[in-house]
Amino acid sequence: MGPVRIVIVGGSFGGLTTAYELRRRLTPERAEITLLAKDDQFRFVPSFPWVATGRRRLEQISFPLAGPLARKQVPPRRSGASSPSRDRSSSARLRERAVSDQSTSSPSGSTTCCAAAGFVTRCR
Repeated sequence: MGPVRIVIVGGSFGGLTTAYELRRRLTPERAEITLLAKDDQFRFVPSFPWVATGRRRLEQISFPLAGPLARKQVPPRRSGASSPSRDRSSSARLRERAVSDQSTSSPSGSTTCCAAAGFVTRCR
């Protein structure tokens, strides 16, 4: 039986914390962890008021997800979500897509889990 496949939906605080904690507890041999995010950038949400008032630029409160996640052996993938939504049915569809995307390529006998973390924030 192969490693468990875990898909984390959300690339903000909840998603990163979940990815880091799961990797700390589960070696790459035990779990293949993927972070599914709407964007390839982490944005420090508490600093959004500074961007809105012109004291910071979005680039100053953002960084690419790829580097920190690569160090933890957690590949990021873009979710393809085009608009923010707290609608439960949209969240459910995104989770189902994440599970089906991962399941189609998983070896026989592996398990797919999905942890939804937070909600989508649009900052464009």
